[in-house]
Amino acid sequence: MKTQVILVDWENVQPELLPALNLEGTRGLVFIGPHQNKLPFAVVQAVQKLGQSAQYVQVSKQGNDALDIQGQKIEYLGLPDA
Repeated sequence: MKTQVILVDWENVQPELLPALNLEGTRGLVFIGPHQNKLPFAVVQAVQKLGQSAQYVQVSKQGNDALDIQGQKIEYLGLPDA
């Protein structure tokens, strides 16, 4: 069975939608900025409910816009930059 990986920018996540990731064969990666040291409780609680099928990833560089965080996601996954 293939694993579907969902990439999530924590600033754009709606906690009530995270349970939708709780499917067999699905993993969620929640990306967090390098200077982010506080997360909303609702987001943390929703990610925790996903157990081992979800994880937090702290990116190494601060970006100016959404494209910068996309580049960090690509780098994390080890994909070639387009």
